[in-house]
Amino acid sequence: MRRLLTIFSLYFQQALQYRSKALVYFLLSLVNCTVLLLFWNAAAGETTTTVGQGFSYMLSYYVLVLFVAACSMCYVENSVSFFDIFRGDISRYLLQPLPYTMVKLFQELPWRLMAGTCGLIVLLTVRFVTPSMHLLHDIPHLFLFIVSLVLAFLLSFYFKMIVGISAFWITSITGIQEFVQVGVIVFAGFMAPLSFFPPLLQKVANFLPFPSMVYIPVTILMGDISIASSLPMIAVQLAWLGGIMAMYQVMLRRGIKTYGGVS
Repeated sequence: MRRLLTIFSLYFQQALQYRSKALVYFLLSLVNCTVLLLFWNAAAGETTTTVGQGFSYMLSYYVLVLFVAACSMCYVENSVSFFDIFRGDISRYLLQPLPYTMVKLFQELPWRLMAGTCGLIVLLTVRFVTPSMHLLHDIPHLFLFIVSLVLAFLLSFYFKMIVGISAFWITSITGIQEFVQVGVIVFAGFMAPLSFFPPLLQKVANFLPFPSMVYIPVTILMGDISIASSLPMIAVQLAWLGGIMAMYQVMLRRGIKTYGGVS
């Protein structure tokens, strides 16, 4: 554990050195959410959206999406595919006593903490300016949100690791990345709440892991659903996490055999 904390400390220092880069990425996400909010406001007139939700609700939703995504959405696939596999750095990791996956996890954590801090600042600022913001007000909901957020982060991490280690078998993961990105934008709730979607698309979303990465924690954090309704959502996250982790472990073992030239 001490070695993992050392890795976390070293990469946290690296994240601080590149904080301007992290800030630019966060500002891009902030601009995207602002544009979507303005779009919904313009499409619906002055106060009410096409599905009966007010501007305050949509403002709350996009601010919380910004915060949750900053905390949970990982972008580890590029370093895994290019540095670890194409450049061969994974050989160094495999010779270390620490598990490769744990090292990558603790490398990613500082970036999520930094981005999450930026998201929290925006959230608190909007909350101060807009007291009517839709946000949970009780400890049980807050506890469930924290659990859901941790599961969302782990699910995003292992899913992106799968995208990254697919480089064991293909020369470029760009196509997979773009396909995944489209799925995330549409079905993780970045464009709009999934409850706004037609019934057919809502059913499609139920069979995908993307809502568990952002939309479910946001729904819980808004406090619009009961604790009893939150528990099945968390159970869905757990199920997806278990399945993705199992798939990742199988792919990693086979990928390392392929990388080492073992049939």
